[in-house]
Amino acid sequence: MGVSGAGKTTLMHVLAGRKTGGYIECSIKISGYPKKQETFAHIFGYCEQNDIHSPYVTVYESLVFSAWLRLPHDVDEKTRKMFVQKVMKLVELTPLRSALVGFPGVNGLSTEQHKRLTIGVELVLVLMKRGGQEIYVGSLGRHSCHLIKYFESIPDVSKIEDGYNPATWMLEVTNSAQEMMSGLDFADLYKKSDLYIRNKVLISELSVPLPVTKDLRFDNQYSQPFWTQCMACLWKQHQSYWRNPT
Repeated sequence: MGVSGAGKTTLMHVLAGRKTGGYIECSIKISGYPKKQETFAHIFGYCEQNDIHSPYVTVYESLVFSAWLRLPHDVDEKTRKMFVQKVMKLVELTPLRSALVGFPGVNGLSTEQHKRLTIGVELVLVLMKRGGQEIYVGSLGRHSCHLIKYFESIPDVSKIEDGYNPATWMLEVTNSAQEMMSGLDFADLYKKSDLYIRNKVLISELSVPLPVTKDLRFDNQYSQPFWTQCMACLWKQHQSYWRNPT
């Protein structure tokens, strides 16, 4: 969470392995082991801001296609379709099972339904200031009580009003204009806090693999062999072209 330009999307692209431009200088570990993108792709779902779907296939077909290519090849068709039904129910798209996806804002599913479909396809808080600097990393607590307590403990930060949205309040009191007016640097204050020290200790502990764990590996780069990928893509294109002869 953070203001526009904080680097939220960039951070998520880097973690997901979707960043193609620029250079990345960091160490990404999972359970203490270095992240391998070819392995990570087998188990990781990522919903981008833009909902990219084929407009001439149905909701059910979109989920079937994703499950066909992404579930392990030893999962049979019956189990795969059962899982698709479960996910469709989870994202509340069962009533729209046979609806064409369509184009957002034009026809087919609504914008909100498109987003739920994106989540469904990917199913089969670091707070930052502009420039990607962290100003709070920790649990929010019930009704964001921990977040509120942290920022209200800083001198010159106005208290939150009763019933006010904590997320809106946090963005207002930590924006660049407020920093200039109060002379505060929230990123620097966080780095000097006890919370930062505790987080660094926790990161160090989590960066070391437990003796009983093993690095995650898969024998193949893709969940399905080349022939199955071809069949799935041809099936989806056939559905699309059949419904859109123009």
